[in-house]
Amino acid sequence: MKTFWSDVRLKYDGSQLRSQFADTQFKISGDSIVAWRGACDVTLEFMVDGEDREAGAKICGDDMIHFIVEVSNFNLLGITALQRLFAAVAKDVVAALSPEKSLVVDLRREGDDLWFGRKKLSVSVATMSSVSAMMHFAVDVTNAGTPVPTISLDDFKIDSYEFARVLLERFQREFLGLYSASEKVSCVK
Repeated sequence: MKTFWSDVRLKYDGSQLRSQFADTQFKISGDSIVAWRGACDVTLEFMVDGEDREAGAKICGDDMIHFIVEVSNFNLLGITALQRLFAAVAKDVVAALSPEKSLVVDLRREGDDLWFGRKKLSVSVATMSSVSAMMHFAVDVTNAGTPVPTISLDDFKIDSYEFARVLLERFQREFLGLYSASEKVSCVK
């Protein structure tokens, strides 16, 4: 899995969750995870989550770190499982980097999102195209511009670039470890 951090700020509107986005935007092909910083305002046209679309939910924030993972050879259940693994690794990275241990102790993962009480730290969705499986995961850098109560990397006193760098590295290691673990076992009869 290739990783890439872009220093160019890019607003996420949902259109980026498409096959070969990493290739067309950043020249990164194959299984990949790309990340950048920018605002978020998902339009109904690109809202993938049917429950959110039906509710007319607002998915937005003034400043977030965005990650898009795209992989081949995964079905929808597989990318959803990978999405939850990503959320678990993100929680571990917050715990490792934050000096605010009194906040970290109450951070929890529910499904594919991170929560602190009733405040959300992340948004996430997974989907399929005809050629790949992909997911978007983002965390708030600040609490500005969010339609629901949030907690942010600023609250945890975590540098957003350091968070992205460590999460890219750790998730890449987890992903490669999945393949390594699956290749070293024998089939049973």
